[in-house]
Amino acid sequence: MKKALHLHFTEQFLIEMMIALGKSNHAIGRELDRPHSTNNNEVKRGTIKQVRIVNGKCEYYYKYCAFAAEGFYKANRERSVKGFKLVRVKKVYCLCCRPD
Repeated sequence: MKKALHLHFTEQFLIEMMIALGKSNHAIGRELDRPHSTNNNEVKRGTIKQVRIVNGKCEYYYKYCAFAAEGFYKANRERSVKGFKLVRVKKVYCLCCRPD
């Protein structure tokens, strides 16, 4: 079983297709050789609220989307990077603008 590796977009797309076929997280995990909790977390991250109009009324439903999951993944990955540590700098003057 693969461990501690990020999901590739192809795997996210396969998850989307398997969910559309009605497969469970355990079944998806067995086919992708991933833990079922990874699939569960991925489905939670990539599920978006969509709307369709039925008989003139808006009907909301939730659907997993691989493209949305990839976008959320990239946004979370950018935020997870540790920031720069600012160093206190003493006043340094160049020769041309040194106060006398």
